[in-house]
Amino acid sequence: ETLEFCRRHHITVEGWSPLATGKIFEVPAMQQLAQKYRKTVAQICLRWCVQRGVIPLPKSVTPVRIRENAQIFDFVLGSEDMERISGMAECGWSGLDPDHLIY
Repeated sequence: ETLEFCRRHHITVEGWSPLATGKIFEVPAMQQLAQKYRKTVAQICLRWCVQRGVIPLPKSVTPVRIRENAQIFDFVLGSEDMERISGMAECGWSGLDPDHLIY
């Protein structure tokens, strides 16, 4: 709902913690997709964000991972795989729900 609102109003969305603070690496379906595309789980996640029009903001201090995170433009996730990832709930929320923050 929020993403659709932002699109309608030409607001660019940033994906904070697109790797679910590391929880995504434990999801078997993501491991399967990584094997299918011959990419890392992180690359699958980041590509999914980009294909949805979201700017992912991954964090890493490891040079190899930083390079890998940038290598997501030489493949495209199929529509079924995009839907599969969008429907996943195994990793839960990686951050705070802005609709329920208490200041």
